[in-house]
Amino acid sequence: MTAAAMLAALAALSSLQAPSLRVERLAGLVVESVEKTGLAAAAGMRPGDRLVAWRAPSCPGANVDLRGGTIGSTLDLLAVEREESVRCPVTLDGWRGRARVSFALPDYDWGIRTRPVLGPRLLAAYEKAEWQVLANGLRALGRPRDEI
Repeated sequence: MTAAAMLAALAALSSLQAPSLRVERLAGLVVESVEKTGLAAAAGMRPGDRLVAWRAPSCPGANVDLRGGTIGSTLDLLAVEREESVRCPVTLDGWRGRARVSFALPDYDWGIRTRPVLGPRLLAAYEKAEWQVLANGLRALGRPRDEI
């Protein structure tokens, strides 16, 4: 193979990998807040961490295969927290900046609030909508908006 052909092959490989890296960067959920006395805080989780996957060993007497999966939405995470972690300890895998992180959580009620991974424009729209929902809820309760 000539040097030119090798360079062309490397360029093609790079272009194939780029979308998967982009997807990895946009996967999962961003931790917005962590209760100071919650299980997630005790495990070392911080706001800004990104959660992308979960895993849990099988419970005694259950299937001996390792269970786990990806976290694609807040509903995925809620299902893991409420259904899986009551059976066995769960480990959440993710990213803190460019470093991989894992959080061992022994039980449910982790004390975290998450949101989707969004670019700057979508994040601004998401946050605006979140405030509008909160303001509408306060209005429905007969409370002024300045109580937010």
